[in-house]
Amino acid sequence: MQPEPAIKLGAYYFDGWSGLTNNHLTEALVDSFPERKPSWGWLTSTPDVMQKQIDAAADAGISFFSFCWYSPNSTKTTFRTDPLNRALKFYLKAPNKKRLKFCLMVANHQGFTVGPAEWATVSQAWIDLFKQPQYVTVNGRPLLIFFSVGSLVKEFGTSLAIRQAFDSLRTAAQSQGLPGVTIAACLSGNASEMAQAQRCGFDVLTGYNYHDAGFKQNSKVFPIDSLLAGSRRVWNRFEAGSLPYIPVATLNWDPRPWASTSRSYAQSSRYTGYSSGSVYKAIRDARKWVNTHPDKTPKEKLVLAYAWNENGEGAWLTPSVNQADNLLNGVRRAVKP
Repeated sequence: MQPEPAIKLGAYYFDGWSGLTNNHLTEALVDSFPERKPSWGWLTSTPDVMQKQIDAAADAGISFFSFCWYSPNSTKTTFRTDPLNRALKFYLKAPNKKRLKFCLMVANHQGFTVGPAEWATVSQAWIDLFKQPQYVTVNGRPLLIFFSVGSLVKEFGTSLAIRQAFDSLRTAAQSQGLPGVTIAACLSGNASEMAQAQRCGFDVLTGYNYHDAGFKQNSKVFPIDSLLAGSRRVWNRFEAGSLPYIPVATLNWDPRPWASTSRSYAQSSRYTGYSSGSVYKAIRDARKWVNTHPDKTPKEKLVLAYAWNENGEGAWLTPSVNQADNLLNGVRRAVKP
């Protein structure tokens, strides 16, 4: 039997670990969840640790980081100085950055919305990053992911206005020597959402995580296999869509360390059994989906994993001295051709 073709695996990277942001490195996380502490320490947003993370990810077979990128709505800071974008700066200056590609996931949720007023400014900032030789492309064009379609609709007012903004971004990129931009939307596979994304001018669909895919009523704790099965069901919803889809391997969900910062975290269900074995299964399943749906996914065979370092929400791959089971071993097994 011929082995399944290889995939290009990306991992979402959340930069809440500089010590400069609120509600991320909580007392509960530090005191009660030592297995989540990276082997480099909790504060990983430094030049030295970024180099080590690049090596660890590349050695495990990860092809790229998708950095969560923030444009704060506060007058106190901008995207150029916001602590949530520090890790990206350290990556760009890392001497070993050629080992790992990158792209952006614009986290345009509440507090970081992007609309007409800042569109020209952020567009140029994105284009400057697209020019980096390590930037990920889909269909030969730089890949830009948006977290929230609903937020764009609220800010721009109509699907047509969003489509026009996207066209202006593509035109600006082309005027600076790029072939355009491939723009992706994070969705759950709902038919009406997929239709709206197409009206807005998105090229590709994907997601950030599907953490509730394995939840059922009248319970708070579920085995990790329930999440794996639920994720497969979510991916299959995209078979009915007209746009290609990049599947997301949701590795885990357990936001107890952040329960004091959000009512939704405090009330959330969670999974048990997170391990290198479950990581392997999640990425293996996504790889199988890509290879059995060649007409529904980009030719680059991308898969996104949630996440490299969502320590507060319970989805992480960073090695830990307090966890004998190295989660990256699951990645190695899953991406190997």
